[in-house]
Amino acid sequence: MANILIVEDNENFSSLVTQIVHSLFSASKFSYAVTASQALPLIASADIIITDFEFPDGGFLALLPTIQKENKRFILISAEPTHVKIYDSILQIDALNKGIHFVRSLISTLKTKICAGETS
Repeated sequence: MANILIVEDNENFSSLVTQIVHSLFSASKFSYAVTASQALPLIASADIIITDFEFPDGGFLALLPTIQKENKRFILISAEPTHVKIYDSILQIDALNKGIHFVRSLISTLKTKICAGETS
């Protein structure tokens, strides 16, 4: 069972992310945080972190040193392309193009599951 930490200050978007991830990986445990100070102690026990870029108490950049120290996998989500560009300038991994590829892959996977009639 994967332990997934979702760091998002918008309750509706957090719920949507949970539904999408749960539809792909039904055997998952979810933890939630809306601020950096809430998220930091949860990072060590997370298998993967899905995090927004901007949220109270420092945002993603406040989490990044701990994520790197703990060698955790993460997915950065943001409605703002400028945030993804900032992230890319920090880690230099062509995040915008890879993010677009990830979103296309996710949509393709979801379409395949929906067309096959799978619900869990």
